[in-house]
Amino acid sequence: MSDSQASSYGTAQGLRLAQWRVVFASLVGLIGGASTLTIYGLGMFVRPLQHEFGWSLTQISFANTLVSLSGIVSALVQGVLIDRFGARRVVLVSLPLLCAGFASMYFLPDNLAVFYLGWLLIPLLGAGTWVGSYAKAITGWFDNRLGLALGVAAIGAGMGAAVMPALTHALLVAYGWRLAYVWIGTLSLVVVVPVVYLNLYDRPADRGFQWQPRIARQGGQDQDVKVRDAVKQYAFWALVLAFMLLGFNTTGMALHLVPMLLRAGLSGAQATLAQSLMGAGVILGRLAAGYLLDRVAPVRVTMLSLLGPTLGFAGFGLFGVHAGWLDLFAWLIGLGIGAEIDLLGFYVRRRFGTIAYGKLYCSIFAVFQLGSGVGAVAIAYAATRLNGYSAVLLAMAAFSAAALCLLATVKIVAWPESAESLAGSGITAAESH
Repeated sequence: MSDSQASSYGTAQGLRLAQWRVVFASLVGLIGGASTLTIYGLGMFVRPLQHEFGWSLTQISFANTLVSLSGIVSALVQGVLIDRFGARRVVLVSLPLLCAGFASMYFLPDNLAVFYLGWLLIPLLGAGTWVGSYAKAITGWFDNRLGLALGVAAIGAGMGAAVMPALTHALLVAYGWRLAYVWIGTLSLVVVVPVVYLNLYDRPADRGFQWQPRIARQGGQDQDVKVRDAVKQYAFWALVLAFMLLGFNTTGMALHLVPMLLRAGLSGAQATLAQSLMGAGVILGRLAAGYLLDRVAPVRVTMLSLLGPTLGFAGFGLFGVHAGWLDLFAWLIGLGIGAEIDLLGFYVRRRFGTIAYGKLYCSIFAVFQLGSGVGAVAIAYAATRLNGYSAVLLAMAAFSAAALCLLATVKIVAWPESAESLAGSGITAAESH
């Protein structure tokens, strides 16, 4: 091997390592980010707060509505900030603010207004720690492995969902709810901030690499689409509507699967198994969709991913939860839920480019959250009025099928890594794989 070949190989190896360090930082950031802290900062503390202050479940649960509303605003703010300042700076500022806001609940008085204000502010303080920042960073580093990178990073949210309940329970038992808030905020700060600081960068140029991602489009379109141009396109509004429908289904099933099964007379063990299988489907769905998006036409991956929940919801609605296919239906729904974030990041990047990626991604994610908030309430209301979930589940199957059809009409072109995209870096296309 000549000196030039050795240098090229070393540069390619260094680039690959730097790329996956960004993915690792994103995964860790999502474990200790706003999505994890806001969900479990409410759920795991309900009983201690009821015991301490005598607040009702309804009063405490209303804070979840406020978190959803604040999350929508946070996503819009996040999109503007990461496009202007870059994901790295926004995350490194937001993380300490999020942790401080969470730990400040130690001082919570017996005042519901203060409690509600806290849960309005915490998502805003952590605006830069939602998934959009990490998706923005990853899209600056990847071309032909973009789908897989997004999928691996998104597992962080699932890992947070698995780790945080057990950690929070242990801290509640050991220290009480006030110090538990402080410990969780401190641990997130101490663990996540160093990982992000050392590994998360916006562009290869920030680490000394000349390589840049290249977007190759058909028909001579511009490489990047600005917001004012994107909102004039059918593709943008198809994505908005599709992810609003998916948001409705995602949170609705996450919240109502176990109550639905228990209401139908299943045991707690059966309900827990179904929930676990759905969670396993989420993780598998994220990895599988990410892997396939890099290798198969995106429309086929979309159809494969969303066909699962369509069949799962329809199966529950038509055959009931006592069917022998119960666990399969739950698993199929999980596959679709897992693929959603991969699909969002991939579609926005490949359709609209990078110049306004943050604003466009976060705008659609805000609508996704809006659908989630509406779905949680609407499903509960409809199930009560209709004395069961069957009709609701059939409607959710229709929503999933509609989202599938909408995404299938959004035309994007997957492109291979090319020598042109590696020009000037000393890395050949063959060496980049």
